[in-house]
Amino acid sequence: SAPNSTTDGNTTNDSASASFGVAMSGTFTVGSSSSDFTTIDAAIDALNCAGLGGAVVFNIASGTYTGQYELTSYSGASATNTITFQAASGNASDVKITTATTSSGDRHTIRFNQASHIVLRNLTIENTNTSYAWPVQIMQSDYITVKSCVIKTTTENTSTNFIGIVISGSATSYSSSYKATDIVIDSCSVTKVSFGMMCYGGGSSTSQLSPGLKVTNCSFTNIGSYGMWIYYQTGTVIHNNVINLSTTNES
Repeated sequence: SAPNSTTDGNTTNDSASASFGVAMSGTFTVGSSSSDFTTIDAAIDALNCAGLGGAVVFNIASGTYTGQYELTSYSGASATNTITFQAASGNASDVKITTATTSSGDRHTIRFNQASHIVLRNLTIENTNTSYAWPVQIMQSDYITVKSCVIKTTTENTSTNFIGIVISGSATSYSSSYKATDIVIDSCSVTKVSFGMMCYGGGSSTSQLSPGLKVTNCSFTNIGSYGMWIYYQTGTVIHNNVINLSTTNES
C-alpha cells in the first residue's frame, strides 16, 4: 500500500490486537481438564482480563497446585462483588497450594497486592523454601478474608524470614507501614513457623491506625518466636485463639 503517497516501509506493525472478556459473575470450577479453568493461573488471568459484574466463586478441585500466585486489584470488585477461592470439597486438606521457589524479593505462596474484597477459604497454603517463606502475604490490601485455611512453612526458628501471615506495605519488609482496613483471619491453623502472623499498620497517629483487624478462632502451633506481632491498629478483635510455642527454641 502507499499511504500518504509513500510505500509503507514496515508492514509488520500494521495490525493491533487486544483481549476482552465479559465481566465475570457466578461460580466457576478450577483445576481439572473439564473445569472452566484448568489452572489457578488461568482463573486469575480471566479476572485480569474481564473484571467482575457480580460476585465470583472459584471452586478448586482436589489436588496439589505448585506455584506462586499474586492477586491484585480487579475492576468491579466491591463489598457485594467479592472474589472467593475455595476448595470444592470444603476441606482444606484436599487443596494444597505450595511453592519452594521463593526469593528475598518474592517470599510468598499467595500474595495480595493492592487487592480488595477477596476471600480464601478451605485451602492449605504452604511454603517449603528454607530461606524465605511467607505463605500468605497481604500487601497494601484491604477487605481481605482468610478463613478455615491451613498455613505453614517447614521452619520454626526465630527468623522473620518464616512468617505464616504478613500484613504490611512492602514485598520484603514485615514492618513497612500500610493502613489496611478490615482484614479478617478466622478459623485458620497456622503451624511450623517462626511467627504466626505479623501485622504492621499505617502509623502511630490516630489517623494512621489500621481499622478492623479480626483474628478469631485460630490455632497457632509449633511457633518459634511469636504467635502474633501486631502494631498500629484500632478496633482490633483478637478472640478465641490458641497459641502453642515450639519446644525447639526453649532454653
